Amino acid sequence: MKKSTSFLSLLVLLLVVGCPEKPRDLTPEELLQQGLESARQIIAKDLNVDPQSLVAIEPVVVTAPLSGEYFFEEKFLEPKSGKVVSVPLGRNMQRYNVRQLVDRERRLFQDRSGKLEPSLQDSIARLGPMERVRVAIWLQIPDGLSPDRGKRLGDRTPEELKSILKRRLQVLEQMNLTVQDSLVSDLRLRDVRISYQSKYAPVVFCELTAEQIKSIAQRQDVLQINLGRTYEEEHDSAIPTLRANNVQSRGINGSGC
Repeated sequence: MKKSTSFLSLLVLLLVVGCPEKPRDLTPEELLQQGLESARQIIAKDLNVDPQSLVAIEPVVVTAPLSGEYFFEEKFLEPKSGKVVSVPLGRNMQRYNVRQLVDRERRLFQDRSGKLEPSLQDSIARLGPMERVRVAIWLQIPDGLSPDRGKRLGDRTPEELKSILKRRLQVLEQMNLTVQDSLVSDLRLRDVRISYQSKYAPVVFCELTAEQIKSIAQRQDVLQINLGRTYEEEHDSAIPTLRANNVQSRGINGSGC
């Protein structure tokens, strides 16, 4: 009888007070406004430093184009150690798993479009039998082949840094040649002229007919085929992250090199 009385008392209390509401998800605008301080506190705790010592660099809210999912991310520079760190936060202001979002977007993309970008599908639908369109063919990097970027370099002389950078670029270039080799051979057998073969990314640019595009997309090593666009680099966030602004303030901007 005592247990029944306790249960009834709890039930009455819940009916009177009500169940606690689940925290409301924040909108992208609210994330942008509130995420900075939360991210600062999390990173300060991770690094065991004063939160106010962290230098914030360009907060952003990233929205996935297919799922509509979004998260907040902010880079911070810890001046004493030189570390640049960031923490992605979801709409509930908790740490966010970006890798899972990337995998989900890739699955959604392949479910809807296969390996061909929708804009490319629209383009090849208008192509004549012998007409070609410029494409970018992105390739899979096999597990274990991607080079390790290694730890931070710390205090090194300019000569040591140049030597390390040269060695890393050589490793990266060799990896890309290995990844691209089979596709490049296939394209040449098809009498396709390669307009650009990246040294440091697993991508090859060329012009293909609609039938060639569909055929190349069947290759297991092809990750995705996009329209071959022209891109402009933007380094607004990279300049303070790399502390290049300290060099530029001394009049060193790369001109005349």
